[in-house]
Amino acid sequence: MRSLRGFMLFCVLLLSIVGATAQTAAVRPLPVEVASAAKSFAPVDIDVSPEGLWVAYTLADPRRRKLQGLRSDEWKTFTCTGAPHLLANTDLLITNTSTGQTVNISSGTGANWGPRWSPDGKSLAFYSDRSGKAHVWIWERSTGQLRALTSAVVHVRLRFEKIFWTPDSRQVLTKVLGYTQKLEDCFDGSTKRLPFNPAARSIYDSESPPLTLPAFTDSFLADLAMLDVRASAVKRIVRHDKIVAYSLSPSGDRVVYLSPTQVKPNNQLLFSYNLSVVSVSTGQLERVRDFSPGVPSLPASWSPDTQTLAYISDGECFIWRRGEQPQKVSSTAHARFLQAPLWDRDGRNVYLLGENKIWRLSTDDAKSVALTKTWDRQITGIVSRHDGQQIWSRDRGESFYVITNNPETKQEGFYRIESRSGDFNKVLETDISLNPTLSSVSPDDDFFVYAAQGARQEQNLWKADFASPRQLTHVNPDLERYTTGEARLIEYSTAAGKKLRATLLLPVNYQQGQRYPMIVWVYGGSLLSDRINRYGATGNEQYNMQLFSARGYAVLLPDTPLAVGTPMQDLAKTILPAVNKAIEMHIADPDRLGIMGISYGGYSTLSMLVQTRRFKAAVMDVGIANLSGYYGLMLKNGNAFGVGWAEEGQGRMGGPPWQFPDRYVQNSPLFYLDKVQTPLLINQGGMDISPFLSDEIFVGLRRLGKKVVYVRYENEGHGVELYNNRVDYLNRVIDWFRSHLSP
Repeated sequence: MRSLRGFMLFCVLLLSIVGATAQTAAVRPLPVEVASAAKSFAPVDIDVSPEGLWVAYTLADPRRRKLQGLRSDEWKTFTCTGAPHLLANTDLLITNTSTGQTVNISSGTGANWGPRWSPDGKSLAFYSDRSGKAHVWIWERSTGQLRALTSAVVHVRLRFEKIFWTPDSRQVLTKVLGYTQKLEDCFDGSTKRLPFNPAARSIYDSESPPLTLPAFTDSFLADLAMLDVRASAVKRIVRHDKIVAYSLSPSGDRVVYLSPTQVKPNNQLLFSYNLSVVSVSTGQLERVRDFSPGVPSLPASWSPDTQTLAYISDGECFIWRRGEQPQKVSSTAHARFLQAPLWDRDGRNVYLLGENKIWRLSTDDAKSVALTKTWDRQITGIVSRHDGQQIWSRDRGESFYVITNNPETKQEGFYRIESRSGDFNKVLETDISLNPTLSSVSPDDDFFVYAAQGARQEQNLWKADFASPRQLTHVNPDLERYTTGEARLIEYSTAAGKKLRATLLLPVNYQQGQRYPMIVWVYGGSLLSDRINRYGATGNEQYNMQLFSARGYAVLLPDTPLAVGTPMQDLAKTILPAVNKAIEMHIADPDRLGIMGISYGGYSTLSMLVQTRRFKAAVMDVGIANLSGYYGLMLKNGNAFGVGWAEEGQGRMGGPPWQFPDRYVQNSPLFYLDKVQTPLLINQGGMDISPFLSDEIFVGLRRLGKKVVYVRYENEGHGVELYNNRVDYLNRVIDWFRSHLSP
């Protein structure tokens, strides 16, 4: 008995030691190096193999992003190999959907992205510059061998520019450089540096044709080509056109593509397009002009018999039959449609998303009716089949699935809609944030793979037949070793009584009633309460707020709706009540408050500093302080980014400076720098479009004798991307807040 008591006492002591050790390990702060090295899903599609055994996807690795091999004056669009700059550090991986086994096909060599399985499942096609130039590569599943398909250099830059297989797995469709094109011709004309010439001069004529396409659209110029998988032949079916999106018909005999034709008034980033259909065999072309899809995705959806196209233009739906003029779809009530149309399997109906309802369009009479009624969930998308052209149904069209968001709880998930009645049935709804662009249905329609993340868990791929979702990937196992802070949704009111909400990320091992230093992350005009289920709170892996949660900070992300003409004043009216709420909850220490933001969030940060002394430290990244200065920003090609931004975009001025001079002054923190009492750390990329706008903030604050430190990362753009710079940046920010807020 005595020995038994002794053994039990030993077990209790051992468990206490183990528990204490585990607790000590749990509170170990997330290292900057681990957070900075975190891989992320690249903004290109994932793809499930025909039999559903493997899912292929693209990961970006910040440790592989290097300045070497990039032209410092041209990298904003492409690298010298022809790979998109944003995908220059990517790997191609496949994960077994049953066992979770993961294979890195690209083995860390070059840029590798955009995987597409062949219909017969024998090959995986993808883009890669592993040989020194970007080509279509083939991975043979039976042997594991890699080979470049042809010597043609591919020229793709967006996720809409995919590889499309023909049904017989013999050819692929993609974009390639034209015969007379060189990689040097394809860079962004706004940043390209000319050879030194002492007599060089630029002349800009105010009478030059207005609303011409910006020079950066030249980087879309290419040929559309069919590449033969066996013979390595190249057949060019569209030559020398600016192509931003395209797709191959289900039968493989025609291609629809989208090309910009004219810039929209006062906005250099919105265009009118041509929508064109070309025959693969004959080259015969049919064209719809003045097509305005808004944000281009798939240019149009093919009917199952390939004879009809459905597309959205300016929020209206059109049906375009072969050899006929497009027919505008009428509806029982005016609705502005958003997502690309999706067909049913029989090709008799098209399903549309608009006004938070699902609409069914009968192709017999080109009329649409609302299938679903007004609902308290927000429908963010309709789940499509593997081809992206049809609704996904597991019961021959009796029902289909939508992605949803609950505006009250912020929970996201999936609902099944009955095709006849329009009734909703909950399938999955929980504390997650979904990425609709990272999803794929198995070709046999058996299951769905999607990307999801939570406040305490980074984004990964999940497999669902909706009976029991299962996590497929563990992209960053090192991150999973560290304890994370809990996120809460809080509500507060402005002085005018407007109800708002905020995401509040609590410190790791938060103790109720204890006050903590708090950092406010701001981005004016955003509803940051929507970020509550995003890992790291911001939804951006470069700004992982769990780094601060692990170091004893609370982090507040408030909603900040802004009005035209008064954005700076509205920031104070929406942010300060949220801060007060966190203080009232006995979470935030009123004497240890910090604030930070990037881009327009940098503007938001400085706007707060000139209106309040409540913050003891601030960090401003690639921000602006002078709205008139940004309005007058002109690129080398003569294009003015700031005009549309200031007049009717994010700047919220409602017109030019000569129409509203007081607005531009009253909403430009530069004119109030003498009121700043908060120590400020400024970070800026030297290769950003307008680094001088940060220069003038530093010059002004230094002239006033304010506490300011200015760090220019000369080889960075609008943010910090290179791994070593990211580590340096985060350490500086952590040290800055530590020295002023003393967590």
